[in-house]
Parts: sequence; structure tokens; C-alpha cells
Amino acid sequence: MGGLEMNLNKVLEEIRSQKQEEDLEQKKEGERFMREMKKREELARQHLFPNLRIASVKDYLLWLKGYMENGGRPTHVYDYPLPQREWYVAIREIEPIELYGADAINIIIPANVSTKIGDWGHCELFYMDGYRPSSTVPIFKDTHF
Repeated sequence: MGGLEMNLNKVLEEIRSQKQEEDLEQKKEGERFMREMKKREELARQHLFPNLRIASVKDYLLWLKGYMENGGRPTHVYDYPLPQREWYVAIREIEPIELYGADAINIIIPANVSTKIGDWGHCELFYMDGYRPSSTVPIFKDTHF
């Protein structure tokens, strides 16, 4: 092997080594993310869900009616029923817990229940006080007044 080929092989080995280091760092980052996600899920089980009850379609309709009567319009239309496993009503004060993706939930906040300011991740909040949404306002197949 000539000097040029040895230098080229050295470059290839450096590239392979760098890629292995990047892959290892990406794996570590994924593991850190999973640990953090599990920690948030546990916090939600201990501190958030005990302060919630499952929402009914009537609960959502009550909020939606007030929202629309105050000039609001739904932003999204879905062709399936309200997914109750994702919708809750706060029954006591709640504090933010960052939930993302499939773990995120929608919470209707009655006027007499307070929430603390903070990062809710992908969770959506629907305030009865002023009929304010935190973001999107969906309607579902079973959303009828």
C-alpha cells in the first residue's frame, strides 16, 4: 500500500470512529430522554391525576358552548368521538407537569379551580373562566348541542 492509500484509509477510519461516537451520544441522549419521560409520567400519576376526573362529552360541550357564545370558533374537526382517555376536568388546584406526545392530555379548568403557571408540554387547557383555550379548539363526531 502506498502512502496515499494509507492516508485515505486513515481518513475512513476517522470517519467511522466519529460516526460511532455520534451514534453512542445519540443513544445516551435517547436513554436520558426516556428516563426524563418516565419521571414526568410518575409525577403526573402522583400529583396531577389525583386532582382530575375523566371528562364527559357534556363537560366539553359546556365549555365549547361558552367559548362559541363569546365569539370563539373551533379550529379542528375530527371524525371520531371525543377520546375520553385524553380529556379531564380539574377538581382541585393543579400544577404544570410537562407531558408530550401520546402522554399529553386535555384539561377543562372550572372557574373555581386554579392552575399554576408553567410549562404544560403538549397538554391543552380549557378555562371555564372566560372560556379561554390554551391553543386549539377541536370538535368531534359526538359534539352536538
